[in-house]
Amino acid sequence: MLTEEEKAEKFYQLNNSRSIRIILESIKKEEDIKRIFKNGIYINRKYFIMYMNRKESKDKLIRTRFIVTKKIGSAVIRNKIKRLLREILRLIDIVSSVEIELIIIAKKNIRNKSFWELNAEIEKVLKQV
Repeated sequence: MLTEEEKAEKFYQLNNSRSIRIILESIKKEEDIKRIFKNGIYINRKYFIMYMNRKESKDKLIRTRFIVTKKIGSAVIRNKIKRLLREILRLIDIVSSVEIELIIIAKKNIRNKSFWELNAEIEKVLKQV
């Protein structure tokens, strides 16, 4: 069984070796958010709800919006969850060249989950769709 440090080292070696870089961008316009809620794919998981929309694109662009409510915790905890999700999406490997628009709504039980649990869950969702 691998320790946490060995897992992290192996994970970062795999993700740093890829030649195509994924670009992360934030979704800011309200009309874009409404369009994704209306036309996107709804995915309900244990730790989050995800709305996803895919488009053909020349770049590997991931447009994201994270919604973490005050019910989850203080501003420190909410920002930590957003940073964690952003890092998972930055390191994730997407095979096809499509633009993905994601809105991730965190559920209350996401608070105490580790990077590895959330990474596995998000990878599973993105590879299914």
